[in-house]
Order: sequence, then C-alpha cells, then structure tokens
Amino acid sequence: MTLNSVDKLCMAKIPVMITLAPEIVPPDHIAKLVNMGAIVSIGHSEAAPADITAARLAGARCFTHLFNAMSPMQGRDPGVTGTAILSSSYVGIICDGIHVADDMVALALRARPEPNLTFLVSDAMPTVGGPSQFDLYGQSIKLDQGRLINAEGSLAGAHTTLAAGIRRLVSNLNIPVQTALKMAISVPCAVMGLDLDRLQGQKIEALLHLNAQGSYTGPVSQISPPQKPR
Repeated sequence: MTLNSVDKLCMAKIPVMITLAPEIVPPDHIAKLVNMGAIVSIGHSEAAPADITAARLAGARCFTHLFNAMSPMQGRDPGVTGTAILSSSYVGIICDGIHVADDMVALALRARPEPNLTFLVSDAMPTVGGPSQFDLYGQSIKLDQGRLINAEGSLAGAHTTLAAGIRRLVSNLNIPVQTALKMAISVPCAVMGLDLDRLQGQKIEALLHLNAQGSYTGPVSQISPPQKPR
C-alpha cells in the first residue's frame, strides 16, 4: 500500500490499519502514516527494543497477532513478543489453539499491565465458508486438519472466526464472557477509533446471538422476543 493510497483512504474516512516492521520502516515514515490517520501496528518483525521504542514514539499503537511472525521471548531477550506483552499498547492475538497455545494466551492476558488492551484477531481466510484451497500472492494455500498452510507447511492465515475465538476464551481459558466479548468488539473498536454508542446503518440480521458460554446460537433476528404477560 502506497502513502498516496493510504492518504486517499483516510480522507474518505475509512479506518486503515497498517502492520509494519520498525527495523525496516523508519520513524519519520511511521509518523507520516499516523498523521494521515492510519493506525500503525508493529508486526512481522524482529526489531530491537530501541527500534520498537522509536516506532511507538512516532505513533505506532498496536502489535499484530502476538506470538506469530515476531521474535519470541527468551531468557536474556524479551523479543518483540515480550516487549508487546509488557507494553501499554494494544495487542491482537489469534485464539484458535493452533497459532497460539491456550496456556500462552492465558499467560499473555495475565501479564498485560492493564485490562482492555488485548483484542481478538481471527486472521480468517476464504476457507471460512468457502473453498478448502485458494491462491495468495501466487502461493497455493490449503486447509489441512484445521490448519491453513502453504507449500512449505508454514501457517498462512487461520481457519476460524471471532465467534470461535470467544467460545475458546470462555470454554478453555475460563475468561468471563463479558471480557471475551470486549476483546472481540469494544477493544478493537477503541483501537480503530470507532463509536459503539449506537448501531449505524445496520440491520437486525447483522447481529449475532451468543449464549452465556460464548457459543453462537444464530442471528438475533431469529430470537423470539419475550412475551408480554397477559
């Protein structure tokens, strides 16, 4: 995505998030993107702490899919992963049991310095409700036992939904359903500067109904309204 296209999208008031590696993109370019109105997220990176600090000072406010495509935590080096967890920035995480183990999701949530800083990411690809194979940037991506992999067997996106992530947080990690819903809805809205006070331009069919366990039970439009007492 070019600076010109980012500028046009932001001028059209379309929320834009861009993931970049601070060791490649200098702080002045990050600041330019932020001034255009883009949300800059750190990811696909092995940046040193100094580069991450410079990126955050320039306006980067997120980290993209924690644990994945970033340098890991080690005993002598927190890496991008540890730096993200300990930061006061927003952090996205894929909760499908494949990209990140449930125990590591729990560890990360407990280690965050404040609540409401971590949000769910589906990283969903066309196989969700579509074909079991597709092309991505000239590579063939296929579904194999729940994993989306390329020809080398590396993960290439996820075959999951936010509803499934909510259910996993509630059922496997014992996260309160209210917290899980915030991670899927209100926290990412805060990241993107979106207003949740009211639904604008949405039909009732667009809303989903979840039970107390976080499981999807169908569209809200199919839920019978409570009957008035006679």
